[in-house]
Amino acid sequence: MAGDAVKGTSGRFAVSEAWFRNLGDMNNYAASTGGRTSLFDVPLHYLFNDMSNGNGSWDMRGLQFAGFTEANGALSVSFVDNHDTDQTGGALFSPVSNLKMLAYAYILTRDKGYHCVFYRDYYEYGLGAQIKKLIAIRKANGYGAAAEYTSVNDANVYAYSRAGDTSHKGLMELLNDGGSAASKGITTPFKSASLTDATGNNAGTITTDANGYAVFPVGARSYAVWVPTSGTTTPPPTGGTTAVAFNVTYSGTVSGQDVYVLGSTAQLGAWNTANAIKLSGAAYPVWKGTINPTSGTAVSFKYIRKDAAGNVLYEGGANRTFTPSGTSQTRNDTWQ
Repeated sequence: MAGDAVKGTSGRFAVSEAWFRNLGDMNNYAASTGGRTSLFDVPLHYLFNDMSNGNGSWDMRGLQFAGFTEANGALSVSFVDNHDTDQTGGALFSPVSNLKMLAYAYILTRDKGYHCVFYRDYYEYGLGAQIKKLIAIRKANGYGAAAEYTSVNDANVYAYSRAGDTSHKGLMELLNDGGSAASKGITTPFKSASLTDATGNNAGTITTDANGYAVFPVGARSYAVWVPTSGTTTPPPTGGTTAVAFNVTYSGTVSGQDVYVLGSTAQLGAWNTANAIKLSGAAYPVWKGTINPTSGTAVSFKYIRKDAAGNVLYEGGANRTFTPSGTSQTRNDTWQ
C-alpha cells in the first residue's frame, strides 16, 4: 500500500481516507493495515456535523473521549470539513455550517492526533483570524497531560484542559453551543493561578484557589481558552497510551465469524458491540490485534465472537481487568 514507502521513515508522513462513520470500522481498518498509514478521523467529523445540525440542541457530552483521535491518536488526523464534506450535492456533503469554531477549538487544543485545517475555512469563509489565534494558543500552551471533565460537562458546555509542562503553562478550554452564556466551576491543574482568555472572547482575569478551583465563563454559542499567566501547575494523573497486543486462543468459530475485543473505554469500544475491535485470525486458533488504551487507566474487557449479521457470543466468566502501563504490553489469553 502507499504508506509502506513512507510511514515510519524519518521525516515522512502518510495519511489515507477510510470513509467509515463507525469507530469500530476505523479501528479494524487501522489494525488490518498494521498502522502503516494515518487515517482522517471521519467519525469525529460526523460528530461535529451532528453538533452543527443540532445548532444548540445537541448534547455536548458527545465530545467526551470522541472519535478515532481518542481511540488511536497516533494514527489519527482530525479535521472539521474538507473538499468532500463541503461540496454541495456531493455524495459526502455534510458541512459543519453552524458552531464551526467550536469544532476547531476542539481539534486544535487536543493532545492526540494530527490536526488539519480546511483551506476554504481559513482563506474563504472568514475564519482565518480566529483559526490563526487558536493555532498560536496551541503552539504556546497546548502541552502536557489532558483532562476531560465528565462530572462538569452538560448538554451545552464541554470542558477540557492541558496541564502544561516545564516550558509551557497549559490551558483550560470551554465550548458552549447553548443560546445563553454559561459558567462552570472547575478544579483545574493550575493552583493559585491567574488566567486570561487567550481567544479574546472573554475579558478579565480568573484566579484559581490553592486547589486549582475557579468559576470560568464562556459566551453563548462560543468558546474560551483560558491560559495561566501565573501560578503553579499540578498535572492530572493521566498519561499517554500503551500499545497492548491482545492474543487470545479460541477455535470455536466457523466461516463468517470473527473474534473481537470489547471493553470499558473508548479505545475498546465502550461496551458497544458495534464498536468492538476485530482481531486477526491469520494465526488461527490464536486471534491477534494491537490496541492503544490510555496508560495508567484501569480497563475491563471481554472477548466476543461476532458474525456479519451482528450476532454476538460473549466469552464466559467475569470481565477481565488490567491497567495498561509502559509503552507496550502483551496479553496472552485463552477464551473462557
